[in-house]
Amino acid sequence: ATGINGHYNLPWLVIVLCTLFFTCAVIFIRKKIFRTMAGAWLIWFMGSVGFVFPFIMDLIYRSTHQQMECIDHIMTVTYREPAIHGWISNNWDTIGYLNVVLVTVLVIFLIIPMAIKWQSNPEE
Repeated sequence: ATGINGHYNLPWLVIVLCTLFFTCAVIFIRKKIFRTMAGAWLIWFMGSVGFVFPFIMDLIYRSTHQQMECIDHIMTVTYREPAIHGWISNNWDTIGYLNVVLVTVLVIFLIIPMAIKWQSNPEE
């Protein structure tokens, strides 16, 4: 599939953009340049970080499905799904709760210290 609505494109797009936002925020905050841009990158990162873990789980789930082939007019399993596929399928609630915990820990130990450092940067 092609385009933004393709099979794997949206999760990859969010993961790449979140990584870009984080990288730009860290670079601008550490070099103490472009305070306004650093703040914008930090806000974009804060808004997108909550989607990364569920999208990673979705990519793992989609890439590990069972595959079947028609051999002599009989559907035959050519690749059985690994255990992680069944676990993800049965535990989406747990993944959601874990995502909330991960985002909370990330906010406390990464984003708040970055914001404090950003606030200490001189005005442009």
